[in-house]
Amino acid sequence: MSRRHLSLVVPPPVDGSVVSDYAGGLGFEPLGDYVLPPLDLLQIAAVAQATFEPELLDFAVAPLDRASAVNRILESRPDIVIVQADLPTLASTMLFARAIRAAGVRTLIRIQRIEAPTLRRLNVELADEWLWGDCYFDLPSILEGVPSPFTFCGSDVPPWPGGGANVGKLPFPLHRLLKPGAYVYPKLGHCFTVITSRGCPFPCGYFCPYPLVQGNRWQARAPADVIAEIGDALDFGLPPHVLFRDAVFTLDSSRTLDLCSGIERGGLCFTWWCETRADLLDEVQICAMARAGCVGVNLGVETGDEELRLRLLKGRTTDHRLSATTLLLRRYGIASSLLFMCGWPTETVGSLVKTAELIERVRPASAGVVFPTAYPGTQFHDDLVRSGLLDEGALPTSGAVPQVPSEHLAASVLIEARRHLIDIARLASDPAVKSSDVAERVEELRSWAHVQ
Repeated sequence: MSRRHLSLVVPPPVDGSVVSDYAGGLGFEPLGDYVLPPLDLLQIAAVAQATFEPELLDFAVAPLDRASAVNRILESRPDIVIVQADLPTLASTMLFARAIRAAGVRTLIRIQRIEAPTLRRLNVELADEWLWGDCYFDLPSILEGVPSPFTFCGSDVPPWPGGGANVGKLPFPLHRLLKPGAYVYPKLGHCFTVITSRGCPFPCGYFCPYPLVQGNRWQARAPADVIAEIGDALDFGLPPHVLFRDAVFTLDSSRTLDLCSGIERGGLCFTWWCETRADLLDEVQICAMARAGCVGVNLGVETGDEELRLRLLKGRTTDHRLSATTLLLRRYGIASSLLFMCGWPTETVGSLVKTAELIERVRPASAGVVFPTAYPGTQFHDDLVRSGLLDEGALPTSGAVPQVPSEHLAASVLIEARRHLIDIARLASDPAVKSSDVAERVEELRSWAHVQ
């Protein structure tokens, strides 16, 4: 008897689309020069394959218009379809899922977290079936139609079932469903993604979606399992470049060292990139990471205004620590990429100038600058709603346009400031550019700021 067919679908991009599976499944950054594997769908596929034959249809990689994509899905005659959703593009994804459901196929919309006010404003239908939270261990019964806290229909959103599935007990994501060479992270080239831990215990969860979706209890996988998963993926023919998707890759120093030594002993040949905090790196870890193939680290800075960072954004990384850490990374041949946002509610042009000055001093290999996004469920979102600065049911944006009203800066000023900061970051990241040229560009920003 043949197994039933499960189609796992990433919808075709629409205006304002985002890179899926980047910020805890909530959507992040406008879709541009990179696209990442839908790691959550691969995890669902791994659990479901005992009773279903899973197929991945990622229309972010092979774009079709929406009608053609629906036809392509129906051609495979699926028994069940799971459509991945991200908050910034949720309304269009709902319409896409309904077009599949209209053909008589059970269709679930997969989103890891959503708040009732957000859902109610979207004209949800009773037939809309949602799959949310860490549903993995309930998934076999869910696919058989058994009610679960991880599914609901229509706009009656039940209590959030919580995050924090035991990642150590899950099967490896089904990387074999990926098309080799289809996914790109520009800092690495063609790559695939791996998660070695979940959760984030830090108070920057005030605005960050990682703790919102994954919980604030950090859970780590055994290094041997991580290495085995990477080995399997490489055997499937995936490119030898890994983007680790952990929110805080180096939270446990001893585990980081065990993982790095395991990669060395295992003889796996691949390069990798990770994300962590500057205050969770020391020279021993950095040296081990370099030996194990690490070529880059993303560091969340949020703003170059140290006082704003420590007070409002609940960070604890000082400018001094950030400078020392990036210097160590550079010494061991590891690139540092600093992640900034501009347009926090109390931010001023002076804060934006401080961001430019920090980039000038540190000269990271790259720096990203986006606008803050208020994710429903974060304290940041709730504070904005209470202050009347944001509608309770507003969908978050991709970070490419200002969403959060600023007390001191008009949206047009923020857009111009971001353009300045991106230009300064581009110059600072080029080793061939003289320090005096970067300083001159920062001075232009100071002159512009005084006019505002």
